[in-house]
Amino acid sequence: MRKPRFATHAAILMFTGAIGACGSFDGAVTEDAGSTASVNESSLDGDRIDAVSKPVPTTASRRSIPNASTTTTATSSNPSDASATTAAASLKALPLGTLADSGPVVIDGGNGAVVKGRRISNPNGNCITVRNGATNVRIEGNQLGPCGGDGVSVQSGSNGVVVIGNNVSNAGAVAIMVADARGVKVHNNFIDGAPTAMRAVRSSQVEFEFNGGMNVRGRYPDGQLVQLDNVTGSGNRVRCNATDLNVGGPDPYSTTSTADWRTEDIINTWQSRGDPSDPILIAYNRLKGGGSLTGSGIMSGDGGGAYISVVGNRIVNPWNAGIGVAGGSNIRIESNKVFSEMPAVVAGEGFYIRNFSASACTNIVHQNNQILWPPADWSSSGWVQAFWQPQGECTNVTGTSTNNLNATSLSKAIFTEPIAECRALAAAAGLPTAGY
Repeated sequence: MRKPRFATHAAILMFTGAIGACGSFDGAVTEDAGSTASVNESSLDGDRIDAVSKPVPTTASRRSIPNASTTTTATSSNPSDASATTAAASLKALPLGTLADSGPVVIDGGNGAVVKGRRISNPNGNCITVRNGATNVRIEGNQLGPCGGDGVSVQSGSNGVVVIGNNVSNAGAVAIMVADARGVKVHNNFIDGAPTAMRAVRSSQVEFEFNGGMNVRGRYPDGQLVQLDNVTGSGNRVRCNATDLNVGGPDPYSTTSTADWRTEDIINTWQSRGDPSDPILIAYNRLKGGGSLTGSGIMSGDGGGAYISVVGNRIVNPWNAGIGVAGGSNIRIESNKVFSEMPAVVAGEGFYIRNFSASACTNIVHQNNQILWPPADWSSSGWVQAFWQPQGECTNVTGTSTNNLNATSLSKAIFTEPIAECRALAAAAGLPTAGY
């Protein structure tokens, strides 16, 4: 379980152009070439969007990308091949072809911008920022990083943004950040190295699907593959993503709580509330490893929340817990598989239903799940059990008798077993299916 963190997102030193009279996107994508002038721009600072004054390139040194309403691509091959032929959930970088070097990009309002086929780094802030109500933006086939801030930051009323088929490496904040936006699709991106891979804050209709994440490094309170923070309404999906936190980093089984490399909940919902007819859906994700003595593979109802479904996920060797309900109402935990061979010093509860929030915890369906967890241990070395539901904390809990709490057929091979639902969803979206 974790508390939300609102990291300061350093402003990009960029100029942004004007919106045409008919709402078309007219020259509003520009890149930094060095010398600066002054302009107001937005950065996410604390729990709100503030206007701050930052230097931007002067007209003489700024390289404008023309005709942004059509495309900003500048490549000799088609980088979008990555989103058509390679699954990021296979946990390998996407082949992007020939890329054009670029400074950081800001899309400031307007409609229909495309950022495609670029290699972008920015040690001082975000690599790509979409803000001020920009609509129908497509960010595709780019290599992003290192970035001092976010790899991609979608914010301040932007709508209809698609982030697809990109590699994001070594982000200083969040690899792909969505704040105060709606209708954002983050599909088939490979993320390698960030305190948090994907986060949505105060947003709706957000899809994090078919992405792969490695080296999610924390530290607390960061450390998620995905976090939904005050996400509300219908159309919110976290599906068919994958991460293996036991590859590419320091020893994942170290119990040194002060280690810099530290994940928390791999997927977390913080005070998020779906629609009664269309709950937040966290489904068919493949999650391996961990790094926190308080974290979980998936945490629902953190700080409260409602209308959340956690279905068909595969979790291998999480630390403290496999899947937790930490509060909230109308939460469904169904048909998940959890396997752990972790030592008692780091393993806690495979499943738990508790109320750590200030509001009522009720109407929890917990059914048809399978788990193979280390043997129960209440010694000084651990508090280990496959399922924990203290009496009186959450009411109207149903379905628990259908769970298999000693599923001896499970092994760590569940991480790589095919997930038919993901193959079908990827095919329907025109994305590669081989990684599922």
